[in-house]
Amino acid sequence: SKCLAPGLRLGFVIAPRPIAGQVAAALRINCWSISPLTALIGARLIEEGAAARIIDIQKQELRQRQAILSEILGRFDIQSHPTSTHAWLRLPEPWRGAGFARTCLER
Repeated sequence: SKCLAPGLRLGFVIAPRPIAGQVAAALRINCWSISPLTALIGARLIEEGAAARIIDIQKQELRQRQAILSEILGRFDIQSHPTSTHAWLRLPEPWRGAGFARTCLER
């Protein structure tokens, strides 16, 4: 839900039929509930296709950001996913994280 709107805090569980009752009971026991208005907003976003459209737009933006990252740091060992918001940069020897961060700040 945070990818659709940061203030929209909800989630859905699709449980296998044999354990659906147990999952529902566990959710009630843990007091995991949201306001009816939040549930309605989330359901409408999904049912009307807005959620999928928002996610598609965000994925397109993330692909562009990953392409920029690759263009700038492509000669380094970068591990990521094309639609990830993060990337892992494996520093070459003799670099360590703290020294790398200091150098980046200085430049």
